Formats: sequence, C-alpha cells, structure tokens
Amino acid sequence: MEADDQGGPDGATVDCQGGLWEAQAGNWRVVRHRPSDGAIDYVVKLPFNNPSSCCIGGEKLDRLFITTARHRLSDQEREQQPGAGQLWAVQLPEGLKGFPEPWYKG
Repeated sequence: MEADDQGGPDGATVDCQGGLWEAQAGNWRVVRHRPSDGAIDYVVKLPFNNPSSCCIGGEKLDRLFITTARHRLSDQEREQQPGAGQLWAVQLPEGLKGFPEPWYKG
C-alpha cells in the first residue's frame, strides 16, 4: 500500500492469470496485484470509501462484483456516498476472467 493510503486490505479474489484483486477498505478502490511481483497493475476507483470484498462472476466470468460497507459512515458520509452498502459490478479488463467455483456436493 502507498504512504497516503488511509485504509487497509479487506476481501480478495484471484483471476485466471493469478492476479490478486483486493478490496481496500477506506481507500475508495479495488486493486489488482500482478502475480509476478505483487505490484499494483490495475485500479478500480469507486464512489464510496469502504469496499469490503470482491469476487469474479457473471456468465462469462468477466465481471468483478464488489461488496461495500456503510455501517461506520456518519449520516453526512452516507448522503455523500449513496452507493455504500450496495453490491456493484464492473467489467474486467480484456483477457482477464475468473475461475468457476466448484459446487457443494453435500
């Protein structure tokens, strides 16, 4: 994380190339870390400061789903961040996909 970051890592997932997608709670973003050296190579800037987790899904496994938190926001912050507490989805960069999850077999 960078020196001016105000939050910390939260939930994460991995893509088909081994990149780690990390929700950075308190930092208004989700980032992708390269598998080769851990450096950030992709940033999803968000209109709310508390992304809590992420996973990859969708019919083609090409969407990043992002959960968000709002429980520690003041009333004023909730007004300024109306998307907080909702589920969001963004298109992954071309060529990146997720893995199908195994079904629970009981």
